[in-house]
Amino acid sequence: MDQYHDANTAAYVAIELSNRSWIIGIAHPDRDKPSIHRLSGGDTKGLLR
Repeated sequence: MDQYHDANTAAYVAIELSNRSWIIGIAHPDRDKPSIHRLSGGDTKGLLR
């Protein structure tokens, strides 16, 4: 595998979108639990941060 597809270096992101809230989960290869971030629905600046 090349560096862009190596499961040991990849971070996986899941985004759940609704009008009321957005939930972003990020699984880092060096952590046991994913990071969970909650935003108000439509907060594109927060999402990019």
